Amino acid sequence: MLKAKISPPLLKERVGIFCTRSPHRPNPIGITLAKIEHVDMRKRTVFLSGVDLLDETPVLDIKPYIATYDSLPDAQAADWVAAPQPPIEIQWGSDDLIPTLHKLAESSVHYRSAPEMFVSAIEEVLQVDVRSKYQTKRWTSPDYINYQILDNVRVQYRFALIPSASSETASDSGSSIDTARIEISAVEKVSSQVSASANSEEED
Repeated sequence: MLKAKISPPLLKERVGIFCTRSPHRPNPIGITLAKIEHVDMRKRTVFLSGVDLLDETPVLDIKPYIATYDSLPDAQAADWVAAPQPPIEIQWGSDDLIPTLHKLAESSVHYRSAPEMFVSAIEEVLQVDVRSKYQTKRWTSPDYINYQILDNVRVQYRFALIPSASSETASDSGSSIDTARIEISAVEKVSSQVSASANSEEED
């Protein structure tokens, strides 16, 4: 059943589905900028980077970027688009978590030779606060354990609001998003089958 209105994470109100990038749109085809890193003629594969896509999203077409038409130097955006969002502080719950993650990176797909980049990637992903209103209430419960799977590593964490900073930040930036702290409590390797299942559940 099509949802006519949804609540985007940063807006705090319901809006029509066709003015958002919601995955509930009846037509799931979108467009994103991308960089062609290289082309493997033998494998008939084009390698892209900088894409705004979920893992395993099919790429239907690649069109050239024409600066004369695609670049808009005089483009303007609403003030709330440029307003800085309250930062999310990342804390690692124990001293052995990062060394454990470095070890797990050795068998990862993307970070085998760059374990520190794996640490940074996890922190950056968790700092992108895409919680809906329902998730904001549920995820900040002290008893609720969240997890995210990145490169076949399950990251377990909890959200905690910082009331003393949220009101001050909201008044400065005009945003009503609470400042939050994330504490990572565990990292462990998971199979690709579990990753696929978890990704499917998250999309639902």
